[in-house]
Amino acid sequence: MLIRLIITYILNIIDLILTRYFINKGFNELNPFARFLINHNLDWIFKIVIIGIILFYFWKKRDIPASTLASWISLGVYTFMTIWWAIQIIVFIKYK
Repeated sequence: MLIRLIITYILNIIDLILTRYFINKGFNELNPFARFLINHNLDWIFKIVIIGIILFYFWKKRDIPASTLASWISLGVYTFMTIWWAIQIIVFIKYK
């Protein structure tokens, strides 16, 4: 489970970096919650600190099946986001 959580956290940081990069290129954040965080410069706190605490909590409660399930769901969400970013980067480069 530890490797899964580390990979999830790394994908989370990649999502933060790419979001900030494309926002600086003039793109808009479609997620209203994320847009609020970005507009108030709180996105990095949320992504680095809050998500880190949540993933650490999953680790501390790893004996509870719901925590294991939540860690798999988190990995799935961030894997999807990474694939989404890969597609966006390809489109950006192709139509830039």
